[in-house]
Amino acid sequence: MIQTFKNKALEKLFREGNAKGIPKELEKKTRVRLEVIDTATMIDEINIPGYRLHELKGDRQGTWSIKVSGNWRITFTFNDNNAYDIDFEDYHSFRKTKSKHSTSSVRKIA
Repeated sequence: MIQTFKNKALEKLFREGNAKGIPKELEKKTRVRLEVIDTATMIDEINIPGYRLHELKGDRQGTWSIKVSGNWRITFTFNDNNAYDIDFEDYHSFRKTKSKHSTSSVRKIA
């Protein structure tokens, strides 16, 4: 079950159905992936073809990533049957952006 979010736009999409702050073309895929994460009781339940579930390396070890589309990923930690720190990241971007809908930066993932 999802416990915490880093990204406010994802949290609003998940809790309220408000997609403001999420690119329109990614809204449906993002919503479905959040539901999969929320219902998972084991990390293997998120390992769905096309999601490309994998654990990050280096200083991001312990963080998991699934593909949404193109460079966009949902990242999170998974402990004790719960998901934490749900974030929305651009895999290949070095730019730091903050919007009124996001508490996290868009950043490159290792």
